[in-house]
Amino acid sequence: MKDFIQCLEIAKEAHKGQTRWNGEPYIIHPLFVATQFIDERLKCIAILHDVIEDTNCNKEMLYAKGVRGDIVAIVDVLSRRTGESYKDFILRICEVKSAIMVKIEDLKHNLSDLKAGSMRDKYELALFILESHLPNSASQSFEESLISVKRESADSPNSPHDSSTIKEEANFS
Repeated sequence: MKDFIQCLEIAKEAHKGQTRWNGEPYIIHPLFVATQFIDERLKCIAILHDVIEDTNCNKEMLYAKGVRGDIVAIVDVLSRRTGESYKDFILRICEVKSAIMVKIEDLKHNLSDLKAGSMRDKYELALFILESHLPNSASQSFEESLISVKRESADSPNSPHDSSTIKEEANFS
């Protein structure tokens, strides 16, 4: 739980003063997404999922604050690049299991209070694409299988050059 508390504090600070379209403090959204997971690593990724894309925080700042390298790597995957089309962004996420799972919950929450229109259509299509990239088994058993995914050892340094988690997760199909 120590990692999640650290990530929650970082997210609260990064999203300070931001609001959602309905006027709620923005942190409510990543908090809700994080509550959809049991695994602490997925909770950490979920609480930070918009930090790089929507705040002044970047990967290097997350590393400097002591966030584990495997978490930062997936948060980076969930961050849309400047000039990247939404389609390319979603397809890039499809290459990483943890990113797919967090983005699905992100989209579901966004869709829960979004009115009809082009954003809703775009999010629904993205959700369909991401869900089609999950293994054929039920989502819950898929999440349970993630718990056994090999993680960085506790004594591994938080290296900005560590991509072992992404490489490992990209080989799930």
